[in-house]
Amino acid sequence: MHDFMEIFNKYSIPAKMIQLEILERSIMDNSTMQDITNKLHKEGFSVAMDDFGSGESSLNMLTKIPVDVLKFDREFLNASTDRNGHIDKKSEKFIHILIDLSKNLDKQTVFEGVETQAQRDFLRSINCDQAQGFFYSEPLSEQDFLEFLKRHS
Repeated sequence: MHDFMEIFNKYSIPAKMIQLEILERSIMDNSTMQDITNKLHKEGFSVAMDDFGSGESSLNMLTKIPVDVLKFDREFLNASTDRNGHIDKKSEKFIHILIDLSKNLDKQTVFEGVETQAQRDFLRSINCDQAQGFFYSEPLSEQDFLEFLKRHS
């Protein structure tokens, strides 16, 4: 935390504009993760739990670690999407429950790995806050990103 804050303080960027991601499967115990998350909040940062659902933590952790955002792992969509890009009904119900649970815990939701319009439309229909994936764009270099912004603004 000390090293990060030292680097952060070199730049004139408001902390509220930065979201830091912690990994669910990190080697930290819940107490350490909670302590770090609280310190980051005190500094004004938003904190997201990345790849949620890919690790071995329990759902109980959601009430203990005060993250602002849950970023659901892409495997939720990959494992349940058919060749036409549609999600099977059982998985749709499960994902809907995950979004509802997150909302009830006052967490923002992001689904990673969105590759089809059907996936995007489904996530919109259940009020997922954000989606990311190849449906929107592959990873881009800085120059390609600037061109992408020009084309889509």
